[in-house]
Parts: sequence; C-alpha cells; structure tokens
Amino acid sequence: MPDNQNLDIDFLVKAGQRMSTVALALLIPFTVNHIYQERYLAAVLVSIAAALCGINLRFSLQKRFSLPLNLLGIMPAMTIGVCYALYNQQEEGSYWAYLGVFAIYFVLPLKYAVITNVVYVCGVILVAYFNTQLNMFIRFSTVLVGISFFSYISNKELSAKHETLEKLLNFDVLTKAFNRRQLSSSLRESYELFYEKKQISCIAIVDIDHFKRINDTHGHPIGDQVLKQFAAIICSYLSSKDKLFRIGGEEFLILMENTELSEANGTTTALCEVIKAHNFPNNIKVTISAGICTIEEAKTEEKLIEICDKKLYQAKSNGRDQIVC
Repeated sequence: MPDNQNLDIDFLVKAGQRMSTVALALLIPFTVNHIYQERYLAAVLVSIAAALCGINLRFSLQKRFSLPLNLLGIMPAMTIGVCYALYNQQEEGSYWAYLGVFAIYFVLPLKYAVITNVVYVCGVILVAYFNTQLNMFIRFSTVLVGISFFSYISNKELSAKHETLEKLLNFDVLTKAFNRRQLSSSLRESYELFYEKKQISCIAIVDIDHFKRINDTHGHPIGDQVLKQFAAIICSYLSSKDKLFRIGGEEFLILMENTELSEANGTTTALCEVIKAHNFPNNIKVTISAGICTIEEAKTEEKLIEICDKKLYQAKSNGRDQIVC
C-alpha cells in the first residue's frame, strides 16, 4: 500500500542532492576567497558548512536521508554563517539570508522546516536589528518574512503534487498495490543487498483462480471489488518489510525481503488460508495459486520472474489452490 513517509523521504533525498550540489558550488569558492583575504574565521565557518553539505550529498547519492545531519548540522551552521555575514557585512551579508529560507524548506520535512524557519528568521532579524540601519532593517525583515511565507505555501503545494505524481507512477490505481515500474526498482535493490550482504529475498507470484469466471458471472464492477479487497487483505497480512505488486489483471507479486524460502512458503501458505476463508462481495469464495522462488535462482530480475511464473503455471496445471516452490 502507499507509504506517504517513503514518498516524502524520496522527495527530500532528491531535493537534498540538488541543494547540496549547488551549495558546494557556491561555498567552496567563497572558502578559498576568505582564506586568500585572510578572513580565517569566515573561511572556517564556510568550510564547515561545505563539509556538512558534502556529507549530505553523499547520503543523498546513496538514497539516504539523515534528519539529524540536516536539522542539527547543516541548519545551525547555515544560521551561524548568515548571522556572521550580517554582523560583519551588514547589507551585503543580508543577501545570504534569503537563500537560507529556500534551503530550509527543501532539505527538511515540512513540519520541521516550519519550526526551523521561525527560529532562523527570528535569529537573523535579531542580528539585523542591532547591525543595520532602521530603513534597511525594515525592508530586509519584510522581504525575509514574505519569502518565508511564500516558500511555505510553494513547498506545501509542491510536496502534495509530488506525492500525487509518485502515486500515479508507482502504484496501481485500482488496488493501491505497487506497479511494475516500482517492481523493477525494488528487485534491483534486493539484488544489490544479495550481492553485497548475502541477504536472501523471495518472491511469490500469486494468481486468483478462475477470476474470469467471477467477471463473467458477477460483472466487472464486482470483479474490481474482489481485486481491491484481495490486495487489501494481502497488505494487511504481510510484514512491514514485504511489498505487494500488481503485475497483471489478477496476478500479483509479493517481494519478501530478508526471507528464506521456508519462511516465504509458510507466509504464502497462511495467506492462502486467509484468502480462502474470506467472504468477498456477493459471498464469492476465492482460492489462489502461487509460485515461489529465491533471488538465488536467477541472476537477473527478468529471469527470476520467468522462473517464478513457471512455478505458478505448474501450480495451476496441478489443479490450482496450491503452491509450488
């Protein structure tokens, strides 16, 4: 089923990667310039911020998001750096403050970004109050608060649209299970874990027996309801590390991470009994056939699915309502 938290993290990873790259491109030349002009304290502050952005870029390239690094590392470093620039350069230093607002909303989850931005804006405005002329302070504060407000609105809308787009791209509209596009990415990650850490994962391709008969007898709307309930039951039964994908009309694939074949067989067998006992719309009773294999059985994603599909076909040929490992 869709996981909004995963979608948010994916957005933050991509945004963090871009922001960190831009920040490094901006900060490294300024570090060199500060050293050349013997402004060593400024050079140290900028180099610390650059180092933290470099670490964040590495996390992002590994598709990882570190909230402590961003919240307790990059944000305080950026705030101190902007306040230092305001203290020493007054109006010239104020330009950095505007970039800080955008950075906050792009590298932090929205709920953390709002709080962080309030603290950031209050701190920067306080420093500006004691170090700039009144007219400049009023203009600076007004613009900074305005940018903060519009950044919040824009980020909220952008996050909502990104989540909607990700759902359309990665999830089946009817059943809310993952689709084939997401399957390829997930299997790739499973193979990486297998080759790097020897972590075994299993897949099970399950198919609703005689589903065409359900559509012909009860109509396609009822058939759609059966598919939706079927997917919901599987998702509620599986553990948090497992994923469900819809790969055909009534054909689904279950990816069970860090799972041996015997455990996958036990899970699928129990799931068959749960499905068999459930009353679907119009009191329809459903059985399923399944084929199970481990990622050890094939070197590519395509071959793995092909082998598992053959086992599913064997289960159906043997009379359905059974599992072949």
